[in-house]
Amino acid sequence: MADFIPVNEPLLDGNEKRYLAECIDTGWISSEGPFVQRFEQAFAARMGRKHGIAVTNGTAALDAAVAALGIGPGDEVILPTFTIISCILQIVRAGATPVLVDSDPLTWNLDVTQIETKITPRTKAILVVHL
Repeated sequence: MADFIPVNEPLLDGNEKRYLAECIDTGWISSEGPFVQRFEQAFAARMGRKHGIAVTNGTAALDAAVAALGIGPGDEVILPTFTIISCILQIVRAGATPVLVDSDPLTWNLDVTQIETKITPRTKAILVVHL
């Protein structure tokens, strides 16, 4: 097998088994449930906000964020070259133009030293993707 650098290694050293068993035992395995409500409340508190709303996945979150920011035709959004297609897809779906910035070779995140040269009067947002 070839050597590779993992993008992510899961950290499962807490209560994951107990929570999963609770979901199975109570029948709350999808949709609304006590875990979703607890997550929304804890997230809102952590962010210092009145409300937090969970969505089904990162793509849905990006869709909601793009809509909430009013990003649309004629707008530009700066984002890193190393990202998942969902980031670019939501920008394009809104009619905006993705503007790509190289990633930092040490962090794989957006190279912040390149952002300023990409900003134009049409720049509406900078999407910072953290892997």
